[in-house]
Amino acid sequence: MIVSVFALSWAVNDMKISRLSMLAAQVLSASLSVFTVPAWASLSDRIGRRPVFLFGTLMSAALIWPYLWAISRSDVFLVFLFNLLLIGVAYSAANGVWPSLYGELFNTNVRLSGVAIGTQCGFMLAAQAPALAAYLMLGTLNNWRPVALLVTLSCAVSVAAVLSMRETSHLTLDELG
Repeated sequence: MIVSVFALSWAVNDMKISRLSMLAAQVLSASLSVFTVPAWASLSDRIGRRPVFLFGTLMSAALIWPYLWAISRSDVFLVFLFNLLLIGVAYSAANGVWPSLYGELFNTNVRLSGVAIGTQCGFMLAAQAPALAAYLMLGTLNNWRPVALLVTLSCAVSVAAVLSMRETSHLTLDELG
């Protein structure tokens, strides 16, 4: 939500990056994700869900800083580059793995409810992120660091949660419950 809603709005409305450039960056990253999401998911079948998810989350925590910095400088080339890396590569790793990672946490008799309730509560909280980011900007155009910190801290919570989980990628369906 920070990249797809807040950063897009901030870049276009405040930093005067053209709407076409920002939308093109988003479309290009989404197009790359068409290939990277299944690639990451496939890799997670071989090496595990946790390492792929952790890579995506940690890289997202790191890449939000240069991405927002590039927007603050209105540097369209760097915006494209960091958007591709952030969304097309890093976020795609976590996005390609979370359905199986979350689903494998629950026994089959509660799996659908567990994943649905958990993700929908998370999505409800994430939907508030653009408003919180706008508040953190405190009416200044270049006060992007608190927003990057918000993303980094959110990623840290995800990392802590995933580190507390067991690896499930190599368990049989009977072992998963």
